[in-house]
Amino acid sequence: MKLSRLLGVLLALLGISGYLGVRASVLSGAASSPLDPFVLNFDENGNGQLSINGGAFADHPGGLSLDPTRSGLYSLTYTLPGVVNNGDIRIWEDASMTVLSDVIRFTDANGNLVGTTADRMIYYSDPGDSDLADVNGIPDVLMPNDSGGVVEQGNLEVYDYFTWAPGGAADNIYNGISDIPEPSTMVLVGLSLSGLLLIRRKV
Repeated sequence: MKLSRLLGVLLALLGISGYLGVRASVLSGAASSPLDPFVLNFDENGNGQLSINGGAFADHPGGLSLDPTRSGLYSLTYTLPGVVNNGDIRIWEDASMTVLSDVIRFTDANGNLVGTTADRMIYYSDPGDSDLADVNGIPDVLMPNDSGGVVEQGNLEVYDYFTWAPGGAADNIYNGISDIPEPSTMVLVGLSLSGLLLIRRKV
């Protein structure tokens, strides 16, 4: 990544840190559910961090695991600290929601895509790179549970980002990084401060 692009990413992280700092303070006092709200930061290569109920972020890596929803295939999987709603969240590249970029899938050991039994999140991305999320691409059949999905925001030449926060008493936030060629640890640290959900470098 060129220095100018890296600086753009860092400036974006700093620019929204104030807003999400306020959001984090709200989350820390919103634990009215048996499942405390959590924030999961993740990328396409299994780097992850987890904060529960406003606590400090700790390493929470993912990895390739047998995909219970795609027989015989391995997919990038992150465990969750509790059960959440099952289903797929579509991440769109365009405001008209016609170009699918990524999918995060919430499921359980039996591959259920409906209900409230999901204890893992699977991250799929469009194929073409060597990232773990790209290994088998996005599934042909989806079970959306996302009110239409999420549209990426940002500068398409430098980075894209989106926020998936399903709302409700357990307002968990899922922060992802996609397609960053350099090690993403530094950006994950930025996410833990800013809450930016997805940064994506277009090639």
